[in-house]
Formats: sequence, C-alpha cells, structure tokens
Amino acid sequence: MDQSSEDLQDVHLNSGDCGLQFSEEVSPTCLRELFETSFGEAPDEQRLCSAKRFGLISKDGSLVAGGVMEIPTQDIAYLWLLAVAEPHRNAGLGGQLLQHLVNWCRANGFRAVRVKSYRRWQSMRLLLVRDGWAMISAELSDWNDRVGEIWMKPLNKDRIPIVVIGGNPEGRGGEWAKTILAAKAVWELRAVIDPDKAVQEHWNAAGIKTCSNINELTDPEQIEAAIVAVPPKYCAAIQKNCFEHGWCTLAEKPLAASLSELMKLQDYVLHHPARLVPGVQRRSHPSYVALKAFLDGKHISSLSIHIDLGKPRSRPTGHRADTHLCRGGALIDIGYHALDLAHFLLGEPLEMISCSLMDHGDLARGIESAANLLGRAGKTWVRIMIDRHGNAKHESVTAQTVDGNWFANRERVLNPSGSEEYSCEGSWNLAETGRLAELAGYCGGKSTLPNDLWDHLALMEIIEAAYSLASRLGVKSS
Repeated sequence: MDQSSEDLQDVHLNSGDCGLQFSEEVSPTCLRELFETSFGEAPDEQRLCSAKRFGLISKDGSLVAGGVMEIPTQDIAYLWLLAVAEPHRNAGLGGQLLQHLVNWCRANGFRAVRVKSYRRWQSMRLLLVRDGWAMISAELSDWNDRVGEIWMKPLNKDRIPIVVIGGNPEGRGGEWAKTILAAKAVWELRAVIDPDKAVQEHWNAAGIKTCSNINELTDPEQIEAAIVAVPPKYCAAIQKNCFEHGWCTLAEKPLAASLSELMKLQDYVLHHPARLVPGVQRRSHPSYVALKAFLDGKHISSLSIHIDLGKPRSRPTGHRADTHLCRGGALIDIGYHALDLAHFLLGEPLEMISCSLMDHGDLARGIESAANLLGRAGKTWVRIMIDRHGNAKHESVTAQTVDGNWFANRERVLNPSGSEEYSCEGSWNLAETGRLAELAGYCGGKSTLPNDLWDHLALMEIIEAAYSLASRLGVKSS
C-alpha cells in the first residue's frame, strides 16, 4: 500500500514535546485504527505486525502520531507509514515524530533512512528539506495513479568537512558553495580552492578560507568530501588527486575532457579506492523524476528536449573564452545535460543520426553557441535543441505516447489532456541537495560507485560522435 507520509503535513518543529512520550512499542491495534482513519483503509495486517512500530503517546495514553518502519537492508531504514491524529494536525507533532524516528535510526547505526510521500507535496517538502532530507526518486502508485516522492536522509553522526575546488561566484562552484552553506546541519565548508585572486577575495570576504591549490591545505586529512567544478581540461586530474586523499568526490560534468581521458579515469576508479558522484542535476529535478514515473511502461515514440539559457550575446570570460580549456561549446555544456536527461528518461543511450552546430560569433573561435541533434534510442526518436542565448530562458521536455504528449519543465508535469499532474517549486535547489545527499551517503562508507557513473562513457561517446558528424556537415553561422 505504501502510503507513507500521506498525512504528515506539519511544516514546523516545536521545541517541546507538549507532554508527549515517544514510544518504540506501539500496539498494532492502535496504529491500525490511526492509519485506517487517516487513509480511509486499513494497512496490510501482516506487514504492520512484522514492522517496527513507533508513536507519540499523550498523558491519557492515546496515540497522537504514529509511524511504521521496515528495514529492507542492514544500513537503510524505510518509513512505511506515518500519520498524525486528526485533532492534533498542524501542531508540529508530525515533525517531532519524524525527528524521533531519525534519532532512533542514527542511534541504531543506520547509514540512511528513507520515506515516501504521495500527497501534500509542498508541505512535506518544507518539512523534509529543512531537516536535511533530499528527494532521490519517484514512482507511480498502483492504487491511485499518483506520484510518490521518495526521500532520503543520510545519517552521518557529525557535520562533514568539505572543500569546493573551482569557486567562481558566478559559476557552478559558487552555486555549490552556496548550497553547502545553506545545509550547515550536514556540511562544514572548510575551504574554497581556486587560483584566481578575485575569487579568493570574494570568499574571504564571506568568511570562508581559500587557497590556490589542494597542496596548500593545512589539514587535508581532516577533509572528507570535495566538489570539483573546474574547466574540463583539469577535471580528471583533480578528481584523481581527490581520490588519493580519500575524499568522496562530486564532479561537475563533463567528468573529463574527452572520451579517451574519461576511459582512463574510469579504469583508474575501478582499480583504486574511489567514491565519485557525477554532478548532473537534471536527472535529479523532481519534475523530471516524476515524468519518468508517469512514463514508466509506456511506449515513447518520440522525445524532444529544448533548452535555451537566454544569456546575452556578449563575449564571456573564463574557460568558455578559451577553446583549450573549454574543449567545446553548447554541445558539451548544455547538450551534456540534455543527453543525460534523455538517457535517464528512456533508460538507454542514443545512436546519433545528425547534428548541426550554430556559431553566433560571440564566443571564442570554434566554440558553438547552439546545436540541434537527432538520434534514436531503441524505438524512440530523440530530438535535442539547445541554445546558449535564445530569445528567452526556456526549458521543456515533450514525450509522445499512444495517449498523446506528456510535457514537463522544471516546475510541473502536464498529462496529454493538458492537466497538471505534478508541480514543484524550487526544483533546482532540490536537485542539488539530492546530489549532495548522495555524496553524504558515501562519506564514511565503502568505496562504492553510483549506478549512473557508467552512463557518462555513453554520453561522451555521443558528444564526440556529434562533433565529428557536425564537422562533416559543416558549422552553420547565423
């Protein structure tokens, strides 16, 4: 039935317990009555009796809020059902129960805890995000055709010391640093590493320690994690340096400057202790995760992805002004995200059919500012249109099925009739915190690798094939 958190709608935590007692021994009968009242149906009896049962008990012995936990693996607990009794809702008690359950999991040595929510998404998000949870996936319920958001909270005992390598305040490193600083309950930003003096001055003014390279760190053995957000030319070498220090590493795309360099990096990862999380956010955006759940089991005849950044046509500074550092333009930059999103939604990489590149003449010579790609993944035609400039900032995904077209952007999913099936505000932040939660899950753990790591070999192969194909077609100017 998996109706987890359907009634846990409290959006704030009270500091006191209001005279309530947290119990680890709640009877199945009490919980059954609470859940039947909350959800309109009784939970599975056998599953309820075999699970761990918790609750907040009032002075008169009544059950105010209850939860049921299952332990499918040795190190991750799963909160199956959570509910607050009708007279006590909106009093912060759901948040208190959730915090008690997290503390219980941490005290019992679990690496992480997860929960699923089907309804009242926004109020649940406010509660979970503030407490350091991250949305990691979604699935469609077989009993009400609604998307269930699956959230996870890493249970590290202490704050994780982390460094950001490549800290341009206007670039991805700067965005990662801000996200880390906003999650102080989980992370401790020890330093921003960047050779640019202006970048160092920016972070020093914000009270953050800076240095020019990893070797200048005074306490590298105290660091547990790193964000790598540097130009493609340096990315592979810096990742290796992070692995040599034993740091869990999140690397911005692309993971290397070429397919051959990436193959060498991944061969290194296979034969040396390494914990690597690719920082490609669109497969973590809640709306795209929800779209994948809606499309599950449907034949997709065509998939179109359109991304316009809407940036002004002025010559940029930094690595995008230097072909030697950048190793490509819109295709390896924006196109990488679009190709990865297509791979995520379809479950298989593309076979390139054609590619055309557009050069608006405002970037470094040889760096394209827009591209159109046509490919095929199994029986699905895929079209990708990307533009660094465009008329306005815009992003959309359209999937054609036998029922009609499904549409999604960062904020919502529309069904073929045009009705909104799902919505989410602030999805970029949720996507980043999701990747950070995955990184936190690897800290202090074994040298394991995420399932999507190998997808990047296919992505780089597609990109190199596209550049090769486009060179035969010729670069168009506009």
